[in-house]
Amino acid sequence: MEKLTLSCGNGLLLLRYAGEITLEITGELKRQLDEALRDDSVQAVVIDLSGVPFMDSSGIGFLVSINTRMRSSGRSFYLYRLSPAVEKTLGWSSCSTSSRFSRTNPPWPPLAGKGRLPDGRAAR
Repeated sequence: MEKLTLSCGNGLLLLRYAGEITLEITGELKRQLDEALRDDSVQAVVIDLSGVPFMDSSGIGFLVSINTRMRSSGRSFYLYRLSPAVEKTLGWSSCSTSSRFSRTNPPWPPLAGKGRLPDGRAAR
C-alpha cells in the first residue's frame, strides 16, 4: 500500500493514508494496523485523515473499531487533521463524539515525557 505510511515512536503510532477509505481498502488498513499494534509499547494511535477525500460507512466502521479496541485496552485513539469531506461525514456519525480529534494541532498529550511525533514534529 504505497498510499499508507505507518510510523512509530515515543509510544505513538501515526497512520497516514492518502485516498478514499472504502470497503475495498478497510481490510488492508486493518491488517496493517493489527500488525503494528503487536508492539506493546504503542500507547496511542493517531490517524491523519488530511489526505482522505472520501470515506464511506465501512471507513466509519474501521475508525469506530479502532476506537473501541484502543479504549478497551486502556490506550488512546486520536483523529488528526480531518479533511473537510471526512469532517462532514464524521459529523453525521457518533464517531466524532466518541473520539478526540483536531484539525491542526495534535490533540494528544506528550506520552512518557516525550514531546515528539514519530515523524519528528513537536507534539504541542
